[in-house]
Amino acid sequence: MKKCRTCGKKLPLSEYYKHSEMLDGHLNICKECTKNRITKHRENNIDRIREYDRKRGLLEHRKSANRKRSVNYNKLETTRARHRKCIARNKDKMAMSAISYRKKYPEKYIAKIKTGNAMRNGKLIKQPCVKCGSTENINAHHEDYSKPLEIIWLCRFHHGERHREINEQKRNKLKKVK
Repeated sequence: MKKCRTCGKKLPLSEYYKHSEMLDGHLNICKECTKNRITKHRENNIDRIREYDRKRGLLEHRKSANRKRSVNYNKLETTRARHRKCIARNKDKMAMSAISYRKKYPEKYIAKIKTGNAMRNGKLIKQPCVKCGSTENINAHHEDYSKPLEIIWLCRFHHGERHREINEQKRNKLKKVK
């Protein structure tokens, strides 16, 4: 056990960073206080630290090490392999956002699924945008999510525009109520 010089708490040695020049081989400030001190220092001196980092990156031994690392990296993996790794890393995050969307907007989610199923089964067929006639980037727009197969086909631009109109109407209603 050791007492932190900053917060005064008695903590086990595992809560202190190692420091070979100290008598017991550990720093006199606990890890938490050290992290806080470094964070404050960085916030107060951010311009000086960024300048230091820029200059350090231009040192020759760092440039050559970065070149070697990038050559080895490019030899070992193709772009496709790196892309697959990235997708695998983000798969869990994407799954969590889909789950939260499902919980937050269950009616929208059900309408979206029913629309997709109807399109797959041939009951619904994509049409050109009703506003501009475009056939690219067509989205199914639901005016009422409780009627999932009553759809207006809009291009991405007009779909966003329609939602902005709806949001503006909601805001105006709220202003009138107040």
